[in-house]
Amino acid sequence: MSANQPSRGKVRRQSRGVFGSPFNTVGFGVGSATEWAYLSSRFPTGILRNALSQQPDETQRSVADWWFLANFEPFDRAKGGPHFGFDKDSAGFGQAPFAPVPLTASTILNAEFADVVDNVILDGLAARHPGEWMHITSPPVSFQNTPQTDEAIRQDLVRRLEALERQIQSLPTQPKSVDRHGIGGNHPPSDIDTPLPRLLLKAEKAEALALISECRSGISDRAPAKAIAELWEKLKPYLASLGLFAAVLLGEALKGSANQIGSDLIQHLPDLVQAYDNGATISQLIKVLVGLG
Repeated sequence: MSANQPSRGKVRRQSRGVFGSPFNTVGFGVGSATEWAYLSSRFPTGILRNALSQQPDETQRSVADWWFLANFEPFDRAKGGPHFGFDKDSAGFGQAPFAPVPLTASTILNAEFADVVDNVILDGLAARHPGEWMHITSPPVSFQNTPQTDEAIRQDLVRRLEALERQIQSLPTQPKSVDRHGIGGNHPPSDIDTPLPRLLLKAEKAEALALISECRSGISDRAPAKAIAELWEKLKPYLASLGLFAAVLLGEALKGSANQIGSDLIQHLPDLVQAYDNGATISQLIKVLVGLG
């Protein structure tokens, strides 16, 4: 495990490239003139890794904890990793998944941030995540690891959409008593960068899941990339809203000031973070797919 390895919510940024919202325009590079940047709903334009040490403590905590929640889950030996072997018919050695590696939050956070985030901050974050942890194995880490071919991108999109469906399905819904502005209700969706930070209403959750299902069907039926992109555009505001809500919850959790409602919802932070990050990756894959069409 190394800070120089790709992971969710961390991308190579061209030193002079365009770097906008992860749901919209992002310029990435793979050459020598690139550097790592961390993306999140609170910092959609990204924060350069080498600049973290100059950021306020609050920013360092938020970036490091968001990255942790996007990449790790409680250790579960039964989940394992991909199968391996010398051929499809191999027996024994090739019929079992890799055993997952148990890690502590302290080991994880220090491996990624020890040189750019204060040790006291890392110790505090590790204390928030006791026990053993493991890498999230699905979907794959980064869209940048997907071969830039139509077929490979479509296969990766299906995997990520299946994961997104599970992530959103696991979330509770917003009570109907909330002010129904923004997404849903009698008003059009908010702008992608400024939706209301709240959970989805029951009807909105159903609509989001229906759109994901429609996207998956379109990919399986070999629909044109532009048609898939049009469906995805309808879903992006829901994900952006969930991302902002995750940022609010994360801020409460880091300050230790969550009220009872917030405390009940904090258990859903990993799914909120992972759904937002997964959605940002899907957006980039669809952008590439449209460019290939």
